[in-house]
Amino acid sequence: MTERRTSLSRPASEAELQDILGTVLLLDRDGMLNTVWFVAGDLSRLPGYAPEETNICAIADQQKQITCKVDQLTVNTDCDC
Repeated sequence: MTERRTSLSRPASEAELQDILGTVLLLDRDGMLNTVWFVAGDLSRLPGYAPEETNICAIADQQKQITCKVDQLTVNTDCDC
């Protein structure tokens, strides 16, 4: 494992992402992805799905944006999104 540091040209997270994608592409190219399992090592970092953990306002806002976009695409009207 190589430690990545932020440089003037790009952040360390971008370099880490490129490493991860390169590894997945290598496994896919060699036909080895079906032998690998990806799991969450720390379940506390996963988002919750309980009703008290759901942001209903964010869901309502996203639904409004989706509805507006569908209206724009089907009727070509202006929508106040």
